[in-house]
Amino acid sequence: MEQKELYSSGQASEICNVTRRALRLYEAKGLIVPDQISKGGYRYFTMETLRRVQVIRYFLEEGFSLEMAGRLLSTNDLDDYEEIFRAQIEETRQQMKYYQNRLDSLKGWYGLLCEGRRVRMIGKDNVSLKHIPTRNYMCMEGHLDPDDPYGEAKLETLHYTMAKSDGHSLIDVGGAYTLFSQDMEDRMAGVPSEVTLIQECYPGASSSKNLRTIEGFLAVSVYHLGRLSRIRESYERAVSWAREHGLELAGSSYERYVIDIYTSDEQDEYVTEILLPVVCDNDEFNYLEQG
Repeated sequence: MEQKELYSSGQASEICNVTRRALRLYEAKGLIVPDQISKGGYRYFTMETLRRVQVIRYFLEEGFSLEMAGRLLSTNDLDDYEEIFRAQIEETRQQMKYYQNRLDSLKGWYGLLCEGRRVRMIGKDNVSLKHIPTRNYMCMEGHLDPDDPYGEAKLETLHYTMAKSDGHSLIDVGGAYTLFSQDMEDRMAGVPSEVTLIQECYPGASSSKNLRTIEGFLAVSVYHLGRLSRIRESYERAVSWAREHGLELAGSSYERYVIDIYTSDEQDEYVTEILLPVVCDNDEFNYLEQG
């Protein structure tokens, strides 16, 4: 019988580009068996075993666990292989969806940081007319008491709890938390009112009964710098600007929290965008978003 060439653990480690510790782990899991063990306990492997190590590495690179790799190595049934690979493909798709959402969420947060920095550089002279595109949002109805210094934070916490109960992860939604008020006058007056807290929902998120599509609209935009308790002055600037430019306001308002507690614990550093929808034919602005 032809004598097969044997390789020490060190040689096997170098040839297969794995650590000796990994070889010991594969052995402990029953994935490989030394072809020879010396009296001193040194392990030796044939090329066939080293090729098996390479197969194990391939399975691990494809995302299989060591246990699943052992299952694959223990069968020659192609039906079993197909079943296992189909399951791994589906799991990988779900992981891709998760990481795409994470990327969208990180980019959304980063965008807010950049936006906030630029607004601080510009200062208060920042009123403009802006088109807000059609987007899907996760919405939660709530009650806001302006006298409660943690009112907005409480609503955000409830919004997150609602999203989790709907089966969403935190990264299914992103960007700025936005507070919608049907009555701009109530918000300006600082009286308790019913509001809707919304946050953009990313395309990869699963469906939810709390998702809502808000059609694109034209709005007067102004940024408020500092504490929300002084936000009325920014509302007044936006209203005056709209009046000077002959724009009729719809009466509702949105507040986008660009820089808030998630970025700074100094309320004087907060940046909030106020959006006041104007009365107009939005079809012409939304036309390119259709289809």
